[in-house]
Amino acid sequence: MHRDEGRRSEWQINSFFPLIPLDSNLDLIFAIRVAYFCSVSSGRVCRPSRSYNVALQKSLTQPCSPDTPWTVALQSRQFTAPAAQPCSARCRNTLAVLRTGRPPQTATNANLHSKSLSEIVEITEARKRARNIKSSVRFESVLFRTAKRSLTERFHLLHNQKKKKKKKKKLLLLEFLNLFARGSSNRTRFRIDPKTGALAPKIAKLLPDLAPKLPHRRLEEQFIALLQSCRTKQRLHQVHAQVVCHGLERNRYVAPKIIAACAQLKEMVYAHHVFDRILDPNVSHWNAVLRGYSQNELNREVVVLFSRMRSMGVMPNCFTFPIVLKSCGKISALAEGQEVHCFVIKSGFKENPFVGTTLIEMYSSGGEAGPAYKAFGEMIVRNVVAWTSMVNGYLLCGDVVSARRLFDLAPERDVVLWNTMISGYIETGDIVAARKLFNVMPNRDVMSWNTMLNGYANNGDLDACEVMFDEMPEQNIFSWNGLIGGYARGGNFLQVLATFKRMSIEGTVSPNDATLVTVLSACARLGALDLGKWVHVYAESHGYGGNTYVVNALIDMYAKCGTVTNALNVFVNLCAKDLISWNTIINGLAIHGCGADALSLFEQMKRAGVKPDGITFIGVLCACTHMGMVANGFSYFQSMIDVYSIVPQIEHYGCMVDLLARAGLLIQAVEFVDQMPMKADAVIWATLLGACRLHKNVDLAEIALHRLSELEPGNPANYVMLSNIYGDIGKWKDVARLKAAMKDTGRRKLPGCSLIEVNDDIVEFYSLDERHPDSDEIYEALDGLIKLSGSSGHASDLAVFEQ
Repeated sequence: MHRDEGRRSEWQINSFFPLIPLDSNLDLIFAIRVAYFCSVSSGRVCRPSRSYNVALQKSLTQPCSPDTPWTVALQSRQFTAPAAQPCSARCRNTLAVLRTGRPPQTATNANLHSKSLSEIVEITEARKRARNIKSSVRFESVLFRTAKRSLTERFHLLHNQKKKKKKKKKLLLLEFLNLFARGSSNRTRFRIDPKTGALAPKIAKLLPDLAPKLPHRRLEEQFIALLQSCRTKQRLHQVHAQVVCHGLERNRYVAPKIIAACAQLKEMVYAHHVFDRILDPNVSHWNAVLRGYSQNELNREVVVLFSRMRSMGVMPNCFTFPIVLKSCGKISALAEGQEVHCFVIKSGFKENPFVGTTLIEMYSSGGEAGPAYKAFGEMIVRNVVAWTSMVNGYLLCGDVVSARRLFDLAPERDVVLWNTMISGYIETGDIVAARKLFNVMPNRDVMSWNTMLNGYANNGDLDACEVMFDEMPEQNIFSWNGLIGGYARGGNFLQVLATFKRMSIEGTVSPNDATLVTVLSACARLGALDLGKWVHVYAESHGYGGNTYVVNALIDMYAKCGTVTNALNVFVNLCAKDLISWNTIINGLAIHGCGADALSLFEQMKRAGVKPDGITFIGVLCACTHMGMVANGFSYFQSMIDVYSIVPQIEHYGCMVDLLARAGLLIQAVEFVDQMPMKADAVIWATLLGACRLHKNVDLAEIALHRLSELEPGNPANYVMLSNIYGDIGKWKDVARLKAAMKDTGRRKLPGCSLIEVNDDIVEFYSLDERHPDSDEIYEALDGLIKLSGSSGHASDLAVFEQ
């Protein structure tokens, strides 16, 4: 190298180093690399002093800190430029770029060389979305090597031009620094020129993935991943033990994840214990424990903990206030919510869209539309979420007119806002206005169709619901569940099973747990045992065997179909038994006369620590009724009040009346009815009337009929019951009188209906029914059975049947 070239190289280093802000805000590794590339000239590299070489070699292998000796040497800029020599093998590719004027043409970067840096970044972002993480990282490393070579080439071209291009050189170097800057925005802040500012954010999004991570940071990420994957308490305790052994229990990144994992497993006592061990918790720790209580519906604890947080002087952030405000809304604590609102204003968060939206939801849930609209008006930036919350707030307060007015004023309407307004009309019963708004809705998605479908189903218009379902361009599981649920709510259980069969035949959508529960309930109501067994096999084979809701429906189906043994087997094999599981099996056993088993399970339930409720005691009292255990029934009834603080409802009083009446204690039953705190309904008097027929008590039967005629004047079944009592004791004149009175009501008693399952189908028929299409063949088979039975000595019974 000539002397002039050496001076030029030395000038290059010394003149461009002032452009590099060598302080704690810049990663010094890249500063060394920038200085190295700035010393390149005419395809030859100057060799600086020994301290520079040491710094360069270390910078290529490990991170540096500002207080290392070789960093200090770099900052002092004590470099010389003696005879030029080629650099190490690590830089040969760079020298090849500088000699040829372009980067090596490889399969990966051949198409990138002809593009600008902005285009390269755009291509990388597109490919990053299309590829997995591993391949994306490999591609980004190729990208930055190509971008580095391109910037180096452009810098050399400018270097050989006139001095008036010095400003452009500075802009290019700033772009170079933007490309290789690493670290988060909290500790790396560069002065970005407006001309390169548009490119810098795109590069900043890609650089964190390429930055080498320190060992302790990698350990933190590993523990965070393990905590997020915990699905059992035992697994959580194992990971937590390892965290404690590595001294990361109070780490500001790991500790909140421990609390979050506890909250996911509903272990808030354990989570609070972890939180209390943190000596000086910051706002992220507080947010984690507050969010955990909120997720587990412990909203009052959230409010109390927030007061403790304020007393300790910890300043909440924009993530704290929404959690507390939501909890205040759920427990209707508007006074505490207003205090939090004042604190929001003092803290300067009232303009935050997230906090403002939560304030609207809190006031709306409490029926306060005025303060909600005031909070909406104080928001500077009102996005579509805020408009949707305010419209929903008016709907929650019952003000549909204001909601529609605000809906029309919304500058932007997404699908959620349209669905919210349509749902508001449906909830008020105005299905016509809902359909009118639905017809003018642009960009309707499947959830919009489901909203209208459920609207028709909830309003009982099943014909329109069927038409809407057939018109849908696409059906998902919620569409099928909406149609099946509409049939179930309307009592059309046969159509429930038919729709489920259609769903299974089409096979476009697989049933979920909600579908299976509805179908099993229909099977229980119709007595479709074979179809219920098929659903049981389907649930077991598709992973719903451990689903508590499905298993509870199976227990109920088997019990109501009369196969109590199957119901008991399903209950025993259920691992996670909840209150509904115990109630279902106890009531099922009690109804079928297995009172001893029902009471035995009730004692097991208490030993398991499950607190009984009112439904539990209905099954217990029913079991006592079928077993004639009057004293035990009164004992359980009293313990329900004294021990479990359950206020008896009319159903419980009805069970006690039935208990006394079946035992023949009719007088005591009437006295018990007179002492009830509420007026007896028709069910209780019908119970007494049925017991009067059993014990042939005509006087009390007439009193019961008189009360029933007042409560149900148009029900002819009551007259039939008393008529049967008169017939049993031979009072035929009274029978004729009651038949005349029954005709005066203008109504006829509905005939008894029977259901039978044939070939996976439910057939409904009445006495002497001829509606079935194969009724002729059925009666011919019945005649053959009658003749066959007559030849076996049952002619007398069959003669009565034929008459």
